[in-house]
Amino acid sequence: MQVGINYPWLDYGWDFGTPPPGWRSGSDPRWVGRIDSDIARFKRIGVSVVRWFILGDGLTYGTGANAPQLDPGTGQWNFSPPDHSKDFLNHFETLLQRLLANNSKSPPPVLLMPVFVDFHFCDPGLYAAEQLFSIDGPAASPDTGFIKQGRAQAINDSTKQADFLQRALQPLLQIAASSYRSTIYAWDIINEPEWVTNNWHPDGNKDHPIDEDSMKAFIEDGKSMIRSFDFKPTIGFNMIQTIRKTSINADINQFHFYSDPDPKRQSKLEKHPFSPQFPGIIGEFATSATQDYWPDLKSQPQSVLNRLKFIAGQNYGLALPWSFNPNNERDSRSHWDPQVDQEIECFVFGRNCPQK
Repeated sequence: MQVGINYPWLDYGWDFGTPPPGWRSGSDPRWVGRIDSDIARFKRIGVSVVRWFILGDGLTYGTGANAPQLDPGTGQWNFSPPDHSKDFLNHFETLLQRLLANNSKSPPPVLLMPVFVDFHFCDPGLYAAEQLFSIDGPAASPDTGFIKQGRAQAINDSTKQADFLQRALQPLLQIAASSYRSTIYAWDIINEPEWVTNNWHPDGNKDHPIDEDSMKAFIEDGKSMIRSFDFKPTIGFNMIQTIRKTSINADINQFHFYSDPDPKRQSKLEKHPFSPQFPGIIGEFATSATQDYWPDLKSQPQSVLNRLKFIAGQNYGLALPWSFNPNNERDSRSHWDPQVDQEIECFVFGRNCPQK
């Protein structure tokens, strides 16, 4: 089994493009200064796929006059998808260039799984000062030219949805297909759409930002566009049950597996149920055992190494722990330290294994 990693960002929503003034020192994203050393580290421990959020909640996609606008009468956020900024596209290409250069110097390759958009993209808008997931948390005044989230119309409105895919996804695919095809593992269309989609959310409510038919259309049209560039699509579903309920399959079927410390809510990971032609992967699983207990491991230590061994025993071909850059104190399922590196290296190469 291959081991990947959820990077999944350094600055959520502004790893690509230009953030609000004062949020970044210099013109380069923070990841530019460390990506080469991170890739070398991944190669050393045996990580072969990096899952990375590209638009995130949309902060740098549509700014200034193109930012979402709140209608005070209806409380609705209006948004018309624009073209990407030049900076956004340049930053994305820079990432692909770095991957290509590092893979050329020292095989085996580390491949990218870009996550086109996160479910927070569709949540009600927030002024940029109300950051959700940055490491630094810089102080800033509300700026109507920089809005996090507030972009549900890019999916709910059929005309705007077509514009969104053509203006936002297609240019990224074109860049990747031009010279960097060998750096891409698959394209993840949306991360955990259940949390914003009616009939998919576990609460069963009908007051979520996206209706089911619109989300299905977005995913299906996204899959078609990705395939037209000869890449493989995947969807970062939170639950395997959503794949079954919706009958939405992809070239790579992905779901996320989390359990719970409460015995009444603990989950077991079933055997790989997918066709070999369209294999299944575990797109996320917790690196922290404190809030995520696996009953499948029984009396074994709740370690990343034992979780990888169990996933492999269930016949999945790829698993990606969450996450390499624990970004937020509220993220209780994420914990990364040198021991996690060691356990991945032990699983992949059978070396540098922890002492029993």
